[in-house]
Amino acid sequence: MKEKGGFKNTVNLLSVNLVFWVLLSFFDIVRMYLYYANSAQEDPFPLNYALSYTIPNYLAWAVVSIPIWWLTKILYAQKLRVAIPAHIVLSFIITAIQMFLMLVFYKSAHDLFMEEPFESTIIDAYRANLPRIGYSITFYIIIVLIIVSFKTYKSFQSQKVKAVELESELKGAQLDNLKMQLKPHFLFNALNTVNMQIRKKENEDAINMITALSDLLRSTLTRENAQKVTLDYELEMIKKYLKIEEARFDDSLKVEINVQQDANSCLVPNLILQPIVENAFKHGVSENLDNTTIRIKAEIAHKKLHLSVYNSGSKLADNWDINKHKRVGLTNTIERLARLYGKDAELKVSNAEDGVLVNINIPCENA
Repeated sequence: MKEKGGFKNTVNLLSVNLVFWVLLSFFDIVRMYLYYANSAQEDPFPLNYALSYTIPNYLAWAVVSIPIWWLTKILYAQKLRVAIPAHIVLSFIITAIQMFLMLVFYKSAHDLFMEEPFESTIIDAYRANLPRIGYSITFYIIIVLIIVSFKTYKSFQSQKVKAVELESELKGAQLDNLKMQLKPHFLFNALNTVNMQIRKKENEDAINMITALSDLLRSTLTRENAQKVTLDYELEMIKKYLKIEEARFDDSLKVEINVQQDANSCLVPNLILQPIVENAFKHGVSENLDNTTIRIKAEIAHKKLHLSVYNSGSKLADNWDINKHKRVGLTNTIERLARLYGKDAELKVSNAEDGVLVNINIPCENA
């Protein structure tokens, strides 16, 4: 399917390119006619001359505009200090080729439309047309500017669509996070823990639990809408969530958070860790009521921020495949990472020690 689509796009590009230069040739002939008519010439308009001159010129541009398009697309992704010198060199090379092709086509058109034969050689005609190279280079620059403008517009439109999609995904992540906090079993477990603490007359622990729960819900509702937040800010929500879970599981849950000092100021996607930590409880800790461990690590290495969430408990099946078994929360996380970082982001899920480890690697960006 991709090959067919690629072939179709190529045919469309060639068709549009040919139509553009044919129309430009037509308008140039009309321009010549109007100029001739306004000059009050008695002789009829020399259409044969106009055709023999105009068609070869624009046909040659039609041929070289394809490599100009291709090379400009490549150089568009480069820095200006690379692109500008490259275009300067290319302008001389391509315009030289265009002038040669124009003369080859002109000889054929001259023999077709004109009565007198084309007596000069191609080389002599080429030398005679060298002073026109400034005009040709100007034409090359105009073509490049048109292509760059088109690419910039497409990139701008793509960024707008991407921004809307990212905003939608962030809203979805915030909504999913709020739903998680308001799920009956989560609230029931948290309130049941408070009930048990009151029955045991552990009033201070009960107050702390209620405070932590209200703090978590308040943080969810008032959380920033930015696409990226600092890791320190991201971990604030995680710590509030873990504080409630620690109270529930008491001494059977061990929480470890190890964050490299410099990593705290790194930017991460908003709410990127919350669904992963919740999955760790849902599929790991909750299924293993013995002593369990949740370990969160963050460190910087080779200009990359490495995040990991480990939970002891049930391991992944031997045939587990992230592309086949990923759930909605994990799917959304992978899609958000791809939209924000492209190929520079990586998410891996694997067995480690006596549990499961989720690794996220993203470029390190400082706030």
